[in-house]
Amino acid sequence: LCEKYSFRVYTFLERRANAGRSSLYLISNAFYNKERDFDKVSQMLLGLIHMYSPNEKFLRKFDLAEEFNWYFWKGIKYFLYEYEENLSQGAAVRIPWEKLEDPKSKQNTIEHILPQTPPPGYWLEHFTQEQLAKYTHDIGNLSLTFDNSSYGNKSFPDKKGSPDSDKQCYMKSCLFMERSLAQFDKWSEEEILERRDDIIEWAKNKWGVPKPKPKIESELSTESMEDADDEPDVTLVEEGRN
Repeated sequence: LCEKYSFRVYTFLERRANAGRSSLYLISNAFYNKERDFDKVSQMLLGLIHMYSPNEKFLRKFDLAEEFNWYFWKGIKYFLYEYEENLSQGAAVRIPWEKLEDPKSKQNTIEHILPQTPPPGYWLEHFTQEQLAKYTHDIGNLSLTFDNSSYGNKSFPDKKGSPDSDKQCYMKSCLFMERSLAQFDKWSEEEILERRDDIIEWAKNKWGVPKPKPKIESELSTESMEDADDEPDVTLVEEGRN
């Protein structure tokens, strides 16, 4: 629940860094001093999540995914890392989080399947100029990778590769996310939308939470209640859109 609170409140809805801090202190202190049991503090955490990241706003941002510039979002590496863990189904994730944490690593650890600067040929035959502007930074077009410079602006068939390829390719990658891309025969608007829908459905389940028991909000501090009332509207990241 703490991870879900952190992701939904601070990373996804981008609330200010002290949102809910006083209530979090209150809850942790009550649990430490055995004034509240595990079930009670869990319910209080659920209440805080719904206070600072209500489901309607959390889900609305996913509904507006097409307008969201995922690549320039500060949480993109964590989001994709969690998705890689999901695809691993319990196996070890081969790309270390320490590599992704390095601010300098973003440019080479996130792969644009449809490249940012597509050359004439395959990509311009599969995408219109409008689609290029629309889908380049879409979550359905992004993947973790060890070094995207090895893919560059290659066509999708070249990036996908083959089982006997001696070059880096999706089909022979040790990353589950890249290997999953090899299931596609081509890469166009249709495939990006299909993959986006799959990722968003996973994310809704991953960070979804049930409603707390009735009246649990009364256990929370007045300060948090007042702060929650000042909750801003969901703002989509447009930096670097053009």
